[in-house]
Amino acid sequence: MTKKLKRSDWCFAALLFIGLLFLSIFIFVFQDYGDETFYATIPFRLIDGDSLIQHEWHATQLSSIFTYLPVRFWLSLTGSADGLIVFLRSVYLLIHTVVAVAVYVFFRKYGSWSIATALLFFLHVPYRKLAISYVSVFVIALLLLSFCLICICKKPSVRSYILAGICYGACCICNPSLCITFIVYFVICVVRNISKKRNSDFQEKDCSATNCSELKTCANLFSIKAFAFLSCGVLIIAVIFMGFFLATGGTIDSILRNIGNLIESSEYEVFSTSIIFKIVEAVSWYNQINFNLPFLLPLLYIVMFFDKKRKSKSHIYLYLVFTLILGIICMCGMLKLGEFLAAFISLPFAMFSITCYILTEKKNKLLFYAMWVPCAIAAVFQFVAANTLLWALGVVFAVNNVAGTFFVRDLFNEIVQKSSESKKQKHIAFSHILICLIFCVQFAMHGIIQLYDQNLGSDAVKVVVGPYSGLYMTEAQHNDYMNLINDIDLIKEKTDENEPLLIVSYYNWTYLYAERPFAIHTTWDKGELQKDELIAYYKENPDKVPEYIYVDTLRINGVKGRKRIEKNIEIIEELFDCTQEELPNGIFLTVENYKYSQ
Repeated sequence: MTKKLKRSDWCFAALLFIGLLFLSIFIFVFQDYGDETFYATIPFRLIDGDSLIQHEWHATQLSSIFTYLPVRFWLSLTGSADGLIVFLRSVYLLIHTVVAVAVYVFFRKYGSWSIATALLFFLHVPYRKLAISYVSVFVIALLLLSFCLICICKKPSVRSYILAGICYGACCICNPSLCITFIVYFVICVVRNISKKRNSDFQEKDCSATNCSELKTCANLFSIKAFAFLSCGVLIIAVIFMGFFLATGGTIDSILRNIGNLIESSEYEVFSTSIIFKIVEAVSWYNQINFNLPFLLPLLYIVMFFDKKRKSKSHIYLYLVFTLILGIICMCGMLKLGEFLAAFISLPFAMFSITCYILTEKKNKLLFYAMWVPCAIAAVFQFVAANTLLWALGVVFAVNNVAGTFFVRDLFNEIVQKSSESKKQKHIAFSHILICLIFCVQFAMHGIIQLYDQNLGSDAVKVVVGPYSGLYMTEAQHNDYMNLINDIDLIKEKTDENEPLLIVSYYNWTYLYAERPFAIHTTWDKGELQKDELIAYYKENPDKVPEYIYVDTLRINGVKGRKRIEKNIEIIEELFDCTQEELPNGIFLTVENYKYSQ
C-alpha cells in the first residue's frame, strides 16, 4: 500500500508540474479585461490614503483585504506599480497550486482518484484570470470550508469548528449576501436543540449502521455547541477584517453615511435587478448551449426517477452514455457561443457526476451533505448576488466537482463488485473507457477555455513599462498601451502628485500608472461617467473633486465610441468649468471650478 501511494505521489507531482508549466504561460499573456487591474486599484488607493466605503463605492471592495498585502509588498519593493500584474498573477498561481496540493493530500488515500480530483480543480482558473479576486478567494475559502465540514462530520473538534468559521467568514467577505445563511444556521440549531424528543427518536430509529453513522455525524453540525465554536471562527475573521478596515482609515460613521451610496452605485444591481430577470437570462443561456433542446437534461432525470430498473447495469450504462452525450452537446454549444465559454466550464462533469450519485446504491452521503450541498447553496447565492449569472454558478461548481469525482468512483466500484467473474473484465474495461471519456471531455473543456483568446501571434511585443510590464501583447495592443503611457507621462509632468486626477478611460490600469489621488468613486466605470454618482461622491468627499481630468480617445472609432466620448465631455462640462488641451491620444482638462460645490 505504501509503495502504491508513493507512486501516486510521484505521478501527481509530475502531472502537477506539467499543469503548472501550462498555466505559467498565461502569466505573461495580456488580457483585455478591466477586471484584473480593477482588483489591484482598490488596495492601491488604500495604500495611497483612501479608505473602504468612504472612497470606494464598488460592492466587491471588501475582498481587498486579500489583495492588500501582495500589492503593498510590491509597492514597497519596487516603489511603483510597474510589473504589478505579473507579480499578482504569480502569487495567485502559487496559492492555487498549494490548494490543489491540499486537495490531493486530503483525498490521498484514494490514489489515482485523488490525482484526478486535484488536477480537475487545478486546471479550473476562475474566469480564465490568474487573479486574486473576490471570485477566486471565494472558491478557495469554500473548498477549505467543505474540508472542515467533512472533518467535523468524521470527528468533531474545536479546531475544525473554528477553522470552518474562519473559512465561512472569508466566503462572506467575498460575498456578503452569504451572511443570510449564518442566521438560518442559527435558527436551525436553536430549533433542533429545543426538539430534543425528536432528536432522540431520530437517533434510535432503525437503519443501516453506515447511514446512521453518517447522519449522526453530520447532525453534529446543528447543535448550539457547534454554533458557538463555529461563531468563534467567524468572530476571528470579523475582528481581523475590522482591524484592517480601521487601520486603512475606515470608520463606523463612514459606513452609516455611505452604505446607501455603495448599493446605489454598484453595477451588481442586487436590488434593482429582479431575481426573475436573472433566472430568465440564465435559462436563455442554458437554451443556447443546448442548441434549443433544454428539455433533454430534465428528461434524463425524470426518466431515471421513474425507472424501477435504473440500478441494473444495462440501464446504468445507458444513462451514463446519455449524460456523456449531453455533456459533449453542451461543450459544442459553449464553443459555438465563444464569449460565454468560461460560464459553463464545470457543467459537463457536474452533469455526469450527479448522475453517478443518483445511480449509486451506497451513496457517499458524507461528501454530498458536507461538500456538494453547501457548495450548491453557495453557488445559488453567488448567482443571486453577482452580475455574471451562470458564470458565477460555473465557477463555484468547480468545488462541487471535487466531490463529484468520488461519486463517479463509487459507482465505478459498485459496477465492478456486482459483476460476475466471467463479465468482470468486460465491465471494468467499459467503465474505464466511459470514465476516461468524461474526464477527457472535462479536461479538454478546461484546456480549450484557458487557451481561448489567449494565444499570441508572431507579432507579440514584450511590455517594459507600467503595470503590465513583463507581459506580451499583440503589436496593436502594445501601440494603444504605449500611447496611453505617453499621455499619462505628459500629465505627470503637468500635475503634482497630491492633486486629484479623474481619468475617463476604458483602461483602469491608467490609475495605477498615474500615481495620483483617485477622483472617482470606483475605477470600475469602464470609461462611462455617471453624473448623479459623481455629484453624490464629491458631496461626500469634497477633497476628491478633481483638479485635472483626462479623457482618453483611443476607443473613439465607430459611432458607439464617438457617442461615449461626447456623453462624457457633456457630463464634464455640466459639472466643471475647465480649460481644455489636446494630447496626442486624449483630452486633458484643468478644472477651474466645480459647479456643484456647497
